[in-house]
Amino acid sequence: MSRVIVFVLIYFFTSLSFYAQWIVQNPSVQYDGLSSVYFLSKYTGWAAGGTSIIKTTDGGNTWINQTSASPEFLRAICFADSNNGTAVGYMGTILTTTNSGNTWEFKSTGVFDQLLTGVTFSDKNNGIIISDIGIMYRSIDGGKSWLEHSYRANNRLYGISFYNSKIGMAVGNSGAMIKTT
Repeated sequence: MSRVIVFVLIYFFTSLSFYAQWIVQNPSVQYDGLSSVYFLSKYTGWAAGGTSIIKTTDGGNTWINQTSASPEFLRAICFADSNNGTAVGYMGTILTTTNSGNTWEFKSTGVFDQLLTGVTFSDKNNGIIISDIGIMYRSIDGGKSWLEHSYRANNRLYGISFYNSKIGMAVGNSGAMIKTT
């Protein structure tokens, strides 16, 4: 009986510490619905969604609005380092920054009928964007240009992450999971 009580107490206090770590944040800036967040460090991060991009430099306690150049909704954001970032979204929208998000520049894949759902950079130069129709785009010049990657998934892709410039994984609809090495 005492073992059961000890187990229940350990579980209870462990559960409290796990759930107690989440704190609701209410950015003081106006924004559309957010769909992606990316933290480069404990303090510096960006969130994107709707036509908004917001940034924090104090771990999420306060957020500042960054003017995005997009009339289209954004779905994902990623930074290769403290200055170079990319946001993607509806109608083939690609935005890039080289100054920590102070200004954003529109880039094009030349395709305007796709929802770009994910973006990742393994380093300052190498990046991949995925779309909801399984097409991938690759950049080897820090996001200045994007070319269609030779691989096409049979499913919609929604998330992507790379460990380094060669090893990465994308996930999507119907349990799709693809890996490159």
